[in-house]
Amino acid sequence: MIGQARFLLLSDLGSPCTTTELARRHHMSASTVSYHLLRLHRVGLLHRTREGSKVYYQRTEQADRLVECHGHRVAALARPAREPARLTAAE
Repeated sequence: MIGQARFLLLSDLGSPCTTTELARRHHMSASTVSYHLLRLHRVGLLHRTREGSKVYYQRTEQADRLVECHGHRVAALARPAREPARLTAAE
């Protein structure tokens, strides 16, 4: 199981992105994002590509499947619950 921060980062990496861009989008420090990306890369969930001084990260096919599968479960859990029936003064 992966934590919420790593899942959010993986979800956002359907297209290449830098650590700085991810940090800005997710309101995290660049060092925190870098820490999570390194761990995700080590287990084969991210590709890294260097272009000049920038390093771009993108999900692997394995990560795509994980995000798709886990995303369906997250969406089901995030559905708003029905509001409980309200009691009226007569009850």
